[in-house]
Amino acid sequence: MLARQNAKEELLAELLPLQDEASADLQTRTQIGELFLSAGSPARAAEVFREILRHDAQSPDAYAGLGEAEFARGNYPTARTHFLNASRLKPDDAAIRKRLELSEQIISLDPTRRGLASNERYQRSLKLVAWALDEMYRCSRTQAPTVATDLVDAANKALKARVRELRQNAATEGNLDLTEHLWQARGKDCGSSTPASDDPLALVLAKIDQ
Repeated sequence: MLARQNAKEELLAELLPLQDEASADLQTRTQIGELFLSAGSPARAAEVFREILRHDAQSPDAYAGLGEAEFARGNYPTARTHFLNASRLKPDDAAIRKRLELSEQIISLDPTRRGLASNERYQRSLKLVAWALDEMYRCSRTQAPTVATDLVDAANKALKARVRELRQNAATEGNLDLTEHLWQARGKDCGSSTPASDDPLALVLAKIDQ
């Protein structure tokens, strides 16, 4: 009932004593892990799912739950690994496959990942600008928003620019700021048909802002 009402604090208060007192039944403990996720406590959920995997290393639900816990904390490469394990054990599960694909999409877009060359960061920033601009155009076709002409012009200019390698880091930062402004402008006019928790661009931008 508390989970359905999204009463996270009350739900967490009820779950904390259950974490140690619940039976060793793996199905029950899987449910407790899922409820910790609903309560907004991915760290505790991860503890539960890791404990399940210590007893059953072939549990796709535990791997999927651990993937959700890491996803909620923004650890997308780790989440992808767990979703991949879950998908291998449960290949026909469309929900797990969708979360795996979303994790991979975020990883491929994130320009802040360690080890990326400046050119790769720059190219990713262009992808983000293009994505946000496309969403702006899509919004204008469906809901006729007040289009931020200056932002659209700046985005088109950025996408057409030829930037030398020495200036790519600065251009990347400018593109990320531009993407944020485009996304905010689109949100004011159209909102989003996709929840932020499932939107690759929204999740990448949230990670960049951390």
